[in-house]
Amino acid sequence: MWESSGHRIPLGFALWYKPGLSRLRNEFKLKPKIVLADGFYSTDKIVKRLTDYGWGFVFRWICNRKLSDTPIKKLIPRGYGEKIGYLKNNSKVKIFRRKNRFFETNRMLMNVKNMVGLYKKRWTIEEVFTHNPRVE
Repeated sequence: MWESSGHRIPLGFALWYKPGLSRLRNEFKLKPKIVLADGFYSTDKIVKRLTDYGWGFVFRWICNRKLSDTPIKKLIPRGYGEKIGYLKNNSKVKIFRRKNRFFETNRMLMNVKNMVGLYKKRWTIEEVFTHNPRVE
């Protein structure tokens, strides 16, 4: 979601399509404060690209992922906790568990309260889709 001058523009599809992130950065000169996405987008390739660009992110993480070659459910078995480790592509990330949800960031100083607060803003994307009439 890009917010500027009172306008909200969903950019989530740029995470998935190959030229999307590069185009946002190079052609449109966008530099987000933070990228928010659901666990579906949390692929190692996207994490690496965002980190290489210097863009911070908060993703909800899928519980079957691995951190430093260990299943995250083994590292943080229940309830609450956090771990710092590496993905297969050597991207350093911080994972938080809050009840049954995992969150991922490349900002090592971010705490769970800030991370969850930022992630909640992701739902404004849903508002854009439900409150704007479909243009055909």
